[in-house]
Amino acid sequence: MMNVGFYINYRDESGKPVKVLVGKKTASSDFTARDAYSKLIEVKYKLQHNEDPTIRGSRVTKIKFDTLWQEFYKYALANKKSHQMDKSSFHHTISKIKIIYFITKNNS
Repeated sequence: MMNVGFYINYRDESGKPVKVLVGKKTASSDFTARDAYSKLIEVKYKLQHNEDPTIRGSRVTKIKFDTLWQEFYKYALANKKSHQMDKSSFHHTISKIKIIYFITKNNS
């Protein structure tokens, strides 16, 4: 029996095409085209509702830069005299750009 991989294609929030393996039919697994179609419907639903269409657990976590900024600013308020300068620099330059960081999770 041949191994058959099932992929779905979609465009992410930035318009880039994404091709993701959603399952494989092997001798030990009974993954079908119907299962792949169910995954496609799930991804479409998540994209329409502005959710992250994660197919399977990964070692990478998406964190928006705004979230990182909020954490930093809490620290800056408590520990830095120049927090107002940081805030104005952020709002005049960085906040206008949509940035998502990918942070790798450690297994340790």
